[in-house]
Amino acid sequence: MVTAGTSDGLGLLLQGLRAQGPRGARIATENPGYPTARRVISGLGALPIQVKDGGMDPDSLMQSHEPFDAVLLTPSHQYPLGGRLPVSARLALLAWANDTGTFLIEDDYDSEFRHGPLPC
Repeated sequence: MVTAGTSDGLGLLLQGLRAQGPRGARIATENPGYPTARRVISGLGALPIQVKDGGMDPDSLMQSHEPFDAVLLTPSHQYPLGGRLPVSARLALLAWANDTGTFLIEDDYDSEFRHGPLPC
């Protein structure tokens, strides 16, 4: 599917998730995070999770008592702080998402550029 940009694509994806159940979608976002993405999902159940050590804090996310439908991340170049989520935190998020059935949405807005060492 081709959209007019990140906001349109994200909006379509999240509307699809919202239709999955009666309570609506619960979507975790980075805090601070990309303001435009937050505006798109704010009416759909956005829940801010603090940024720590270069990206979303996995411990804060995993301590939530309510399940999430999706998590929006910018792990390779966190916006607006510019950090990189450590590999150990990425692996922990992947394992958690697999165990809980949560979708991870990566906004890799800057993938053409390298910020720091080459990826593993």
